[in-house]
Formats: sequence, structure tokens, C-alpha cells
Amino acid sequence: MYRTTQEHRAGAGSAHGKIILLGEHMVVYGMPAIAVPMPELRAHATAYGRAAAGSPAADAVLDAQRSRSHLVHVDPRSDGRSADSVEVAAHAFMRLVGYTERGVDLVLRCAIPPGRGLGASAACAVAAVRALAEHLECTLTPEILHRAVQHGEDMAHGTASGIDAVACMAAGPVWFESGWVQPLSGPARARIVVADTGITGSTKAAVTQVRTQLASEINQARTHLINAAALTRMAAEDLAAGRIAELGKHCTAFHAMLCEIGVSCGALDRLVAAAIEAGAAGAKLTGGGLGGCMIALAEDDEQAVTVRTALQQAGAVRTWTIPLGRR
Repeated sequence: MYRTTQEHRAGAGSAHGKIILLGEHMVVYGMPAIAVPMPELRAHATAYGRAAAGSPAADAVLDAQRSRSHLVHVDPRSDGRSADSVEVAAHAFMRLVGYTERGVDLVLRCAIPPGRGLGASAACAVAAVRALAEHLECTLTPEILHRAVQHGEDMAHGTASGIDAVACMAAGPVWFESGWVQPLSGPARARIVVADTGITGSTKAAVTQVRTQLASEINQARTHLINAAALTRMAAEDLAAGRIAELGKHCTAFHAMLCEIGVSCGALDRLVAAAIEAGAAGAKLTGGGLGGCMIALAEDDEQAVTVRTALQQAGAVRTWTIPLGRR
């Protein structure tokens, strides 16, 4: 599936961030979720063969070190164990295609803030595997890409559902349920305002916390899972029909449930309240929680500007506006 390449050949790859519209945490237990790509936030990777000092590839790696880009060395002869999810994903890809020759340097530049629930680790892994495949002049199927990235996601977040890897490759909103993916449609005019609390969250810690709580309260866990699935299914119907007001209500209700299981925080709740007071159709945290980002639904660009201003005034350290529908 690959052939030996010249050491100076560089491979390039990129991927975008994402938000979870509904379904975070419950998706780990087989419940459905809806994700939306963030095309403006991207990760870029370049792959170089391990080269001698003074070569173009070696100079590029030195430039990356000077600019403080993230540099990962992947050795196909290692056991693949690493604390770096990108290295784990890249090594898994090498193993899947049977590559066993020299090591590869990966240079990553990521505009997606980490620890915010925006898919930074998955996007970096997708970009890295794409760059590696191009460098090796190797056929990259969607299945191999997803399997390799999922290895890295499992390392980064514990047992990952797989939704981040899917969303970081999607062209528009997607339905995800137990590994099954379906593209969704949405109104072109609607917008999602994303706001960062400035607090770094940990998806792994949040997932562990939720697992512990659900295991200790079995009856309540069943209720949460059933409610989460119902809210997500109704949201998909409203999204397809362009009913933004109803969709927003489901998002706000989902946030209330996430508060009950303890993954929200004061900063997230303040931003959610500010968005709704400013006229947003609905608002909720997105991703793992315990910090990170929240989202607010707006009917159109004009309302999105109003909501974005309110979120900035309420303490959001940065905001983004993304389309809800497919591009």
C-alpha cells in the first residue's frame, strides 16, 4: 500500500475543528449525537522523512522548532506507545499500511485551542495522518484514516466515542450513533456562536466523572440516557425542518441535564444565561465541559452579532461564528 519515497518529499494534510450540538457524554454510551464542523479553525501538518543535517527536510524541522510548532518524531519500529495522541495515530497508520522503514518527522501548526472541546487533538491527528499518507505516497481510505485517528483519540480521552474524528472530517452537520454516521441538512441562514470561557477543560476527567456518577445512580443514569436520545432525535428533526427556536430549546434542555451530571461550571452557566438573555434561541456547553466552550444558536447573522457582543461582555475570552447548515 505504500512505496519508498525520496527523503526530501514533504507531505501535507489539514483538518478543521468541530462543536457538539447535542449528545456529548451520552454518545460514549451508544446514544446519538449531532456534531457541526468549525471550518475556520484548522490544524495543518507537514511530514518529512528523517533526513541528514543540512537537507531541506532537516532545515524545515529546525525552522519548526524555532517557531515553536509542535514537532513529533514517529519511529515505525517502536511499540507505538506515547503520551502524544498524534504520534499514536501516526504510528497506528504506519502499522495499518505495513510501513517499517525510516522514521518520519511531523510538524504541526494548530489554530484550534486545546482543552476547549473543539476537537484539537482529533484535528491534529487527522491532519498528521493525511500528511503522512501523502509523504509515503500511500492510499488513504476513510476507514484507515478513522482507525488510525481513533487510536490517538483513545489515548487522549480514554475510550473515545469516535465522534470527534468523524466531525473533524465532515463537510457539514452529522448524526453519529454507535459508529454510524449520516450527513444532516440545516438552514443556511442560521448561525452558531461559539464562546470560550478561557478555562482549560479535560475531556478525559469529565468522561471519568460522568462514568462514576452514572454507575452509582443506575436509575438516574437510565433517565439521562433516554432523555438525551430523545432530545437529540427531536433536534435532528427540527434542524432538518429549519425550526431554530425549537432546536434552541432542546439545546438549552440538554445543558440543564449536563449541569445535573456535574460537567458544567460557573463560567459556562454565566455565558449560557447571557446568550439566552441576548435573544439566542438556545445555548449550552459543548464538548467535555468543566471549562472549555459553550455555543448559542442564532436565527441569522444579525442576531449572531447581538449574541456575540453579549457573550464578550459577559466574559468570553474569544468568540467565533460558524454556519449551522452544510456548506
